[in-house]
Amino acid sequence: MAISPNLSPWLIGAVLNSMEEMVRYFGVISTDQMEKLCHYHLLISEWNTKINLVSRGDMENFWTKHIVPSLCINKVVQFAPGSSVIDVGTGGGLPGIPLAITNGAVKFTLVDSIGKKTSAVGDMVKKLALNNVTVKNFRVENLGEKFDYVVARAVSNLPTFLENIGGVCKKETRIFYIRGNDFSDEMEKFGNIRVHNMEKLLGDTSFATKVIVEIYNG
Repeated sequence: MAISPNLSPWLIGAVLNSMEEMVRYFGVISTDQMEKLCHYHLLISEWNTKINLVSRGDMENFWTKHIVPSLCINKVVQFAPGSSVIDVGTGGGLPGIPLAITNGAVKFTLVDSIGKKTSAVGDMVKKLALNNVTVKNFRVENLGEKFDYVVARAVSNLPTFLENIGGVCKKETRIFYIRGNDFSDEMEKFGNIRVHNMEKLLGDTSFATKVIVEIYNG
């Protein structure tokens, strides 16, 4: 594995320490992607001391709490090259930034209604040189664009979330929503739905309480 000599010692160590875990969960992952994921970890750690992007208590386990669940979406969908993905309520860039790093031929729009968060995410996107990412400070209900895919982590209960994103969905849009698995009471009104358990996707019981809810037409 050829790691760029221009990286800081911290980043070189982070790449080496994280590579084995990432390969175990996701198979082959390029060195460039690993470098960017580790650089993102560093950037969000720095920003998180200024504004609350993710829970401070999660930073010690940032990969298992945030990176791995975000990338788990890649296990249930292969985004078509040139397609458009919106990350709703992106917060600190999750799951959008890890997905954009690993899907360079796909266009990502990261949206959040809180300006301080989109300013931080915009800075991270610039420093990571993610040319396939646009960051917007908007409420999703007012965005006025439509996308091929919607991704998000639990930002509200499922019916409220689906109501809010109606304006950005085409008839064929597929939705991938990361959340805990205790939501059976929210599913009754949805017919076209699949629930992907992260424990099965990753082969790791420590992810047993997390699922990806897929909602689709047809």
